[in-house]
Amino acid sequence: MSGSPPTKFEQVEHRFGMPMAEVLSLMYERYERQALIARALDITQGTLSQWLIRCGLKQKTILVKFEEVTDTAPIITKEPCLEKGV
Repeated sequence: MSGSPPTKFEQVEHRFGMPMAEVLSLMYERYERQALIARALDITQGTLSQWLIRCGLKQKTILVKFEEVTDTAPIITKEPCLEKGV
């Protein structure tokens, strides 16, 4: 009697040789966006969201402020965009 085939989750862990939480953390460092990570892992964004929850991870979104340098080339600053009194 053979066991059931490995799940996609297990396949990815095996492919990278590390726990999924580490895989996803490294993927976020490299790709930064869920759509790109999902594509790289050949899964849907919904599956990626489920895996994040399963691993106890949460995606954090950081807002940045656009400042016009020229009429056509905005730059991004990493300064927080906070309102007074917040």
